[in-house]
This record gives sequence, C-alpha cells and structure tokens, in this order.
Amino acid sequence: MKSLRHIPNWKLPILTVALAIFTLIGYQIFGKIKSYDKSAGLELAMEKSKLNRETQILNARTGSRVSSKSNSQNKLEELTPDAAKKQIDDFFSTTSDLRERSLFCISIINRLCMEGYSHEAWELIDPNYGTVRSSGLRAFFASADLPQSELVKRLSNLDYKTDASVGFGGFVRRFAPDRLVDFFSSSDYAALKQAMHNADLPLNESGAISESLQIILLDSGAADLESVTKAAASLNSEGLLSSNELMSLLDSLPNEDAFYKWDLVGSIPEDSRMEGAVRQKRNSLISEMVEANGSLAITKIMASESNRRESDINAAIGAWTTNDPSGAASWYGVNQSAMSGQDRDLLGIAFSKEAASSLEFEGAYRWAETVQDAKQRQELDDLIKKQQQEYELSKLE
Repeated sequence: MKSLRHIPNWKLPILTVALAIFTLIGYQIFGKIKSYDKSAGLELAMEKSKLNRETQILNARTGSRVSSKSNSQNKLEELTPDAAKKQIDDFFSTTSDLRERSLFCISIINRLCMEGYSHEAWELIDPNYGTVRSSGLRAFFASADLPQSELVKRLSNLDYKTDASVGFGGFVRRFAPDRLVDFFSSSDYAALKQAMHNADLPLNESGAISESLQIILLDSGAADLESVTKAAASLNSEGLLSSNELMSLLDSLPNEDAFYKWDLVGSIPEDSRMEGAVRQKRNSLISEMVEANGSLAITKIMASESNRRESDINAAIGAWTTNDPSGAASWYGVNQSAMSGQDRDLLGIAFSKEAASSLEFEGAYRWAETVQDAKQRQELDDLIKKQQQEYELSKLE
C-alpha cells in the first residue's frame, strides 16, 4: 500500500512558466505607441530639445503648477503664444502627416501650459474634429495651469463625444494615485458626471483611470507601485475601474512577485460576467506562487475567506503535484493535524482528483479514504470508479 504522505510520481515533470506581460502605454496615435522618456519627457521626433520631465510630472500630479522657467531655461527658450502659433502654422504648411502634426501640437501645448499660457494654449487647439484636435485636448487637460473647477467647467462644455472622452482622459492624468481616489469622491466629479450625463456624453472613467495608472508606473516604476495598487483596488471596489482593466493593470506592474499581485487580484469583486477571466488570472498567479514557494502559496490560499477559496485550493494542489508531488504530500502530512475537518476534506478531495486525472487510481482511492464527510467520500469514490472504467475501456479500443 502507498503511504498517504508520499504520493507516487503521477505526472511527468512540467516546468510551469508564468509570463509577466509588461504593457507600455503612452500617447497612441494611429495605432503607434509613443512611450514616455523617464529622464526627459515625451519623445517627439520633430522636437530637437525635450521638456523637463520631472517638472511635467510634478505639475500633472499636484495640479498646482510650478514654474518650469528656472528648470528648463537652459534647454528651451521661453515660448510665447505668438511664437507658438507661428511655429504651428509653419509646421503645418510643410507637413501633412496627421501623426506628426498631432505630436507637434502636443509639444507646443505642453510647453505653453508650463510657461503659464494655458488660456492661450486653449485657443491653439485645432478647431476641426479629428486626431490633431484630440491630441491637443488631451495635452491641454493634462498640463493646463488652471484651477480644477475651471477645467471641469471646460470639460462640461465640450459637446462632442470624442472631445469629452479624450479631454477627460487627459484630465485624469493630472492626479497622483491617492489624489485620483479623492477626485472621484469630490463634488467636482459629481458635477462633471451629471453634466456629461445630461449632455449624453461618455466619460469612460475605467479606461481613463487604467491608462493614467499605467503611465504613472511607466514614469516612476516601483516608486509608485504601492500607491498605484492601493488606488486601483479602491477604485475597482467602487465600480470606477473595471475588473478587466484591473487585470490589465496587473500585467503591467513592474514587479514579478506573484504573491504581491495575488493580494491585488484578491480585491476583484465577484462578477459572473468576469468570473472566467478572473479565474484564469488567479490560476496563473497560483502557478507562479506554487513554483516559487509551494508551502507559502497553499498557506496563503488556505487563509483566505473568499468564495473562490475552494477553486483556488484545487488549482494550487494541481500545480503543486505537477511540479513537486512529494513536497505537496509532505506538507499535508506535517500540517493536517492543525487543520479543520472541512479543510482536510477539501485537500483530500483535491489530492484524490489530481491522482485520478493522472491515472494513479490506487493513490486516488487512498486520498479518498481521508475524506470524513460520508457523502463527499462516496461521490469521490464514484467519480474515481467512473474514470477508471473509462480508462480501462479506452485500452480495449
């Protein structure tokens, strides 16, 4: 007879590799992504000198503009509104490429706002609907040196769906993660939401929040990791950041520690429409955690009070017995006395099903014997017998 503490080698060793996907999101125009340069700013092909990125980030996050003149005077001469208009006119007269025009307008509007000419920058936004106008609106609402209430009023006065969406996306980029949470609890947001609702204009809060948080991560990496994940969890719980966007954010986190990501994915509320995708993400992280530290992974999962706990346990045992079956059985032997009867049954069922799926039917029956609940034990025995019979029949074919 086989020991309950030593499972046979059910499966060929399989190296489980969990891919960490890092999504770099910057300004996207005609499908081509422009990334942020951490040390300098937006990488604009037509701009020979680059803006002081540190000042731009500070301005965008605090909402209280600091003068960039002292920081950037050695890089760029002060740009006046008249000079800006002439540069745009000259550039447009020689360049018909909408992408290049858009990027050029982004750089001009950002610089004007940083120089204190926000009202003038507004007047230079392309009046014609399309890519160039959208880029200008996004840049303006991200960088304008104006009170929040005035920016909200300007957003409320936009009467075109695309304008409202891209403008709001730029506006959301102004905030640091903690202030982002505060804004969505403010009277300014409530007033803006009501005005947009009355005008039948979309805000797309979830997309704007996700893009803003990913850009912050791209700018600062691990420095803002804790505040970004905290804000994401809070906004997701309030229904402002969708579970789908939250999972996309998970993939972009500059941290390969699956245990860290597990705490964030655990905050995703149960939603039948998203449960399949959430289950897939949880299983992927469970595989990563088990590969890194099986005993810590199962202990963390067992401590959960989530309704997903049973499925998580099954996924963990499945991954662990694939990579290290004897380690999984040894852990159970050491810790079973400290478990509740219900937890011992949950684990016994999980171990038994994994053994049966690997055609180790003797091991499956032995694990089934550890299940104390008579009904569950009988159902498990019936399942194993059925699988064994189907296997025996398949050999005769």
